[in-house]
Amino acid sequence: MCEIGRTFANVNYYNKEMQKGMEDKLFFLDRLPKNDNYVFVDFGCADGTMINALASIFDGEKKSNKTYIGYDISETMIDIAKTNYHGPANADVIFTTDWSEVEKRFNPYRKTVLILSSVIHEVYSYAKDENDIATFWNRVLNTGFDYIIIRDMCPAEDIDRKSVGWIELRIRQMADRDMLKDFENEWGSISNNRNLIHFLLKYRWKVNWNREVHENYFPISTNLLVQMFNDGFNIDYFERFRLPWWEQCWKKDFDITINDYTHVKAIFTKKKNYEAE
Repeated sequence: MCEIGRTFANVNYYNKEMQKGMEDKLFFLDRLPKNDNYVFVDFGCADGTMINALASIFDGEKKSNKTYIGYDISETMIDIAKTNYHGPANADVIFTTDWSEVEKRFNPYRKTVLILSSVIHEVYSYAKDENDIATFWNRVLNTGFDYIIIRDMCPAEDIDRKSVGWIELRIRQMADRDMLKDFENEWGSISNNRNLIHFLLKYRWKVNWNREVHENYFPISTNLLVQMFNDGFNIDYFERFRLPWWEQCWKKDFDITINDYTHVKAIFTKKKNYEAE
């Protein structure tokens, strides 16, 4: 199995940044029905931080009947996750690059939870072709998960409009010129509001800039995301939001306030009597 995307300048820095905000990333826990037989699957688990957190929450005092699976296409990340695991030794934890290992844990007596945390945009960014993207959505929608959890960057359709002039000017005056040039060469002018906000979600990632600048943070809109789940799932929870940390950065670095929502949190629940293809 090959690695995905461009090489990290510093993979440890990337993983450290992704570890932030774990409490918010676990927003779904108090919204799921109480059930001791969950199988949690963290798709794109990276260094396994979320698996560590889940296992510690549920198996910290005594062993539960839950299973925790960290799945990632990157063998490097899976090796890091296995090395970094520091949760309860008696927890049922698996880290794998093999999707069949995920499917083996399915049975009619266990509820399965698929967690897609900051992974959809990476799939669209690093997929080799449309077939790769189709394979991803087939696994998401048709494997048979009871709950699908999403937390990712995802804009509304109306983000694609002309930028506010003085905000664009402020960014051109105060942002790193080389980074802004790299970004506009890749994505187009920040005179378009979609591109401007896209840049505002990237400009702080200097350490791994050569990777981040090429990632498509906004591959699908919120409407398209919801449409993907129309046939087999109900929406149990859906929230559009901006990360407070980013809002603080924009105020501090540019003295600007952005009103567009940049992220979504969602819980999709499989409809009764729905059979995956």
